[in-house]
Amino acid sequence: MRIHTLEFGSLLSYTPRGISDKIRSARDVTLAIKTDHVLDQPPILPSEWIARTVKQFMPSLPYASFLTSKPILVPVPNSSLMKEDTLWVPDRIAKSLVANGIGREVVACLSRAVAVPKSATSDAPDRPKPLRHFETPAIQERISQPPDEILLVDDIVTRGAAIF
Repeated sequence: MRIHTLEFGSLLSYTPRGISDKIRSARDVTLAIKTDHVLDQPPILPSEWIARTVKQFMPSLPYASFLTSKPILVPVPNSSLMKEDTLWVPDRIAKSLVANGIGREVVACLSRAVAVPKSATSDAPDRPKPLRHFETPAIQERISQPPDEILLVDDIVTRGAAIF
């Protein structure tokens, strides 16, 4: 099977640099998403907030077409090697999306076979290149019925290199 197009979309964006109150607030939300810690009042996990927000604003999202066809959702593996009971936020987001009627099912078929330094914490010249990310995943299971569409789900995209 050959991929003919690769489209992407994002619910939120932020800048990792700067000192304004808005930038600090965006970093706080980013940290809450990365740790799946409760947000605001009433308390809600970020993974659930993301799914509910996507569902609420689906008609106006520029990438709504990615979701209306009920694709299989595949969480993007972390840059590190997964250990049992490791928090895997993309998996939580994908499961919350399906629980909210978005996507057909979650298939956690990818893992990281070789650890890759995190882009977000690496100095610019030391960040792993896209090819390194492409070379390091492993397929854990095959999707039983090949779908028309697969949607990769990630939490925070720094440069996009980790999404193969």
